[in-house]
Amino acid sequence: QRVFFYHLPEISSLQFHNSIIPNLTASLSIALRYFHPFAAKFISVPLPNEPYILYSDGDSVPFTVAESTSLDFNKVTSDQPNDVRLLHPLLPKLLPPVTNSDDGSTVSNLLSVKVTLFPNSGVCIGIEFRHVAADGLAFNHFVKSWASISKSVCKDLSWVEKNPPLVDRGLIKDP
Repeated sequence: QRVFFYHLPEISSLQFHNSIIPNLTASLSIALRYFHPFAAKFISVPLPNEPYILYSDGDSVPFTVAESTSLDFNKVTSDQPNDVRLLHPLLPKLLPPVTNSDDGSTVSNLLSVKVTLFPNSGVCIGIEFRHVAADGLAFNHFVKSWASISKSVCKDLSWVEKNPPLVDRGLIKDP
């Protein structure tokens, strides 16, 4: 789980819904084209079979939009010690696995995103992912790519194209 805070003292609810959310969803969609395992499904099958990641065209990521009226943005972003439970409402929940009654397999999402507006204060992006899809370094690569695409308003993809993800696990030899 990760939370990212962006201080935007002049952000209104209207600006948030009319510009920030469309940019974030469009740039996330583009980033997921390069990092498709995050949009895929994790299929866990009964033994002796091995679990696997299945990506199909049209797969998506749960994306929640919220507005905080009870949390103080300055309090949760301060460098003072805070109870970590203050952050829990800012994090998305991965959907619970769905079990297939025919073969006993379960299907799980690998990434979930929640964007929370703090009116006239800022925005928080909360992300939860399963490490089956990526390690911390690969996840950071994904977030940097998404941020780069978002910052360019989905027009300049040069950073992502020059730094594509490498998802071939066969390159690592593990005896």
